[in-house]
Amino acid sequence: FDGGIFNNFPVDVVLEDFQPDYVIGSKAAGDYSIPNPDDIVSQIEGLVMNKVPYQIPEGVKGIMVAPQLIKVEVNDFSQAKSFIDSGYVATTVLMDSIKKNVSRRESKEERRMKREAFNNRKPDMFIDQVIVTGVKPAQADYIRKLIVHHPKQRLFSEMKEDYYRLITDNRFRSVLPRLKFNPQSGYYDLTFEVERATPLELQFGGIITSSPNTEGYLQGTYYLLGENALNISLNGYFGRFYLGGRIGARFDFPFQNPYFLEMDMVSYRYHYFPSGLIFLDDVLSSNVSRYDDNITGIIGWPITNKGVFKINGVTGDWETHYYHTNAVKRTDVQDKTLFRYFKLGAELDFNTLNQRQYATAGSRLNARLNFGGGTEYHTPGTTSFSKQKAEFYHSFMDLQFTYDNYFAKSGPFTFGMLSECVFTTLPRFRNYTSTMILMPQFSPFPDAKVRFLENLRSQSYLAGGLKILYSFSNAIHMRVEGYYFQQFRKIFQNEKQGAYFGPWLSHHGFTMTSALVAHTFLGPLSLNLNYFGGETSPWSFTVNFGYYLFHKEGLN
Repeated sequence: FDGGIFNNFPVDVVLEDFQPDYVIGSKAAGDYSIPNPDDIVSQIEGLVMNKVPYQIPEGVKGIMVAPQLIKVEVNDFSQAKSFIDSGYVATTVLMDSIKKNVSRRESKEERRMKREAFNNRKPDMFIDQVIVTGVKPAQADYIRKLIVHHPKQRLFSEMKEDYYRLITDNRFRSVLPRLKFNPQSGYYDLTFEVERATPLELQFGGIITSSPNTEGYLQGTYYLLGENALNISLNGYFGRFYLGGRIGARFDFPFQNPYFLEMDMVSYRYHYFPSGLIFLDDVLSSNVSRYDDNITGIIGWPITNKGVFKINGVTGDWETHYYHTNAVKRTDVQDKTLFRYFKLGAELDFNTLNQRQYATAGSRLNARLNFGGGTEYHTPGTTSFSKQKAEFYHSFMDLQFTYDNYFAKSGPFTFGMLSECVFTTLPRFRNYTSTMILMPQFSPFPDAKVRFLENLRSQSYLAGGLKILYSFSNAIHMRVEGYYFQQFRKIFQNEKQGAYFGPWLSHHGFTMTSALVAHTFLGPLSLNLNYFGGETSPWSFTVNFGYYLFHKEGLN
């Protein structure tokens, strides 16, 4: 009969309730000292641990087992196995004395049969009624729909996944389950004591970095709950490199196969800095800007608690402003390419990574397929070979597969891999520069996402590499990553600034990074040394604190 924190040696309860002939007691606790006003753990020990005499009362037949235990804090469970072993050794030493006082013997088979007979008397844990307290009736209906999918009784084990989904819902502060057998029905009743979370949630984030790409993020979400659930969110991103905003709404429908509907309106701008540097005032600070304004509709279904399948439709305006050379004058005017597009697609995503950036465990599989089309509108600038406006219609499809996995751990070392395959028929625009801005880029680590890397961009490619991590603690690690990038067909520029494809599999690239990372409660702090093969400035060193956060792009 085990004790609890308040009464850790309940020999009085055992004698009163069971009237045993012989008592075997075990002392597996220390004598905690007087609470230290500067030590919160010792104060908790003093509050919850009563002083208990670890001894069998006089006149009661019994024996005390007192294993030799090292002193640990009350909340330290790291030595549990050694404590169990110590108890086994101490009991074995006293076994002869115990056998002299306990004459009854029972074989393992007899004990197994008794346990089996006892368990067979217990009714199966079928849930009949689900009772929800603490919320309004319509909100209780929402919770019941998540748990109860048909009128028949369900086994408790069948409801666990639904319960886990419920407790991760941001609309609830706590969901406490209580199970009670109902002798009238012969089944169990499951009661959820629910406490609503504050309906308005504010989030902030971003990154402070030694590069020009410092960014701030602010989001507000309002959660509405009735028989169905709705949340409305508004966010903004603020920085020289990335500026944007989003307003969105999501409906969640709690059925046996739950699904959600989502609608987003997004507007953002990327402003690339050449080689990650800010130029002096007599030279324009940026050559490439990219804009996207789009509306997205999504219907999605969760797949287990780690995956989701989505079908989406997007319509929007993708626009880029650029020069065809870095040697520009203040009087020069940028080219403008506008692509007014639509697309339909599907996405499958499974994610068990333990961090948003600089993960150290888990895996992620993402697969996407899209079909779309649109009209290109080109307005030449002063550095353009073309002198007249033009428009062209394009259709396209794109298929992308990404797999990220931390597959092995040996002592402080962790080994991972990342592979990505992209196959698209994205169009060649009127000129080489706008074509390359449109093409997908392989960006396997955070600093690559904020660089315009011409040698890691291609219409279609296959890329992959390895990661080696060395952990100094749960929060601090060193990582080295190296990746190979194989283009299917490299895109070149002709003498009239047009784009054309080179030979198959004729060009490849390489990129790598090393980083010292410390995960804090506000986000990761990292020192990064990066190499981008083939670029004009291949090396970069950055100090970053926080997360690079971006809207999901409508086109790429």
